[in-house]
Amino acid sequence: MTKIRGLLPGLLLASAACSSPSTAQTAGGEIEVTAEIENLAVTPREGDLVTLLFRVSNNTRSTVILRDLSQPIDLMLSGSSGAVASWQLAQSGLLTYLPDRDDWLYDRTKRSDALRPVFNSGLLVPKESLTLRARVRLLEMPIDFQFTYFELTEDELRRKVYFEKHEDKLIRYQHLVGRELADALTPSLRTEVGGHRIVVFPHAEPIANSALLKTFRFQSPLKHRLFSKEQAARIAGVEPPRKGGYTFSTVFDGWVLPKNQGHVLVTPAGVTELPEMRN
Repeated sequence: MTKIRGLLPGLLLASAACSSPSTAQTAGGEIEVTAEIENLAVTPREGDLVTLLFRVSNNTRSTVILRDLSQPIDLMLSGSSGAVASWQLAQSGLLTYLPDRDDWLYDRTKRSDALRPVFNSGLLVPKESLTLRARVRLLEMPIDFQFTYFELTEDELRRKVYFEKHEDKLIRYQHLVGRELADALTPSLRTEVGGHRIVVFPHAEPIANSALLKTFRFQSPLKHRLFSKEQAARIAGVEPPRKGGYTFSTVFDGWVLPKNQGHVLVTPAGVTELPEMRN
């Protein structure tokens, strides 16, 4: 596991409404993604934790299922990324697949030993949008993000997506056709994460390699700190860190840099070796 993970960008999802001008470039293609710093009163400094407000809009002619939003740490290193958000998730309770009916039975009142990440909260029909918040540490500008999703045909919608249907105290997820499917795919005016339909999409992992990819770049003014990371590197006796190889602690007001297979906290007062932390 990655050391000092607790000091890396964390995840905080919530509903939101846009209130200030966008400061991000939109993604190419017909899936539009914008981002802005929420409640921005002053120009942030390097290392500050801020809340980024993302808005994702489906401007395609197809239904899409969102999968992940990630922040690549080093685009030259395969698998080097930090999760910002995921719409493919597990929920507490017992979820049972019924092969004879080809549907899923979900009971919130029962416990399950194995959580199954087959629920998805990011199904967007054409012209539908959602918003989310994420806590991100601003270390360098610009910040690149990667956004993965699946684009489904009408036939794939009928075969691969299971929609929620309440039955007494149980919730059943099943395929829909005709009028029921059309009603389930009616665009919603709500943009909050919690306001969107929840579906079961068990195919996200088996077809992960076929997920579509969008990248977009967030750009915003960023003040440099008086005690720079280059100064910290000289004090610690290490090379200046590459992008993604360091972070900043606002609690201790110092830079966290890699050294001797570990990490050190560097402040103007000196260098402190950090213990290894694992999830």
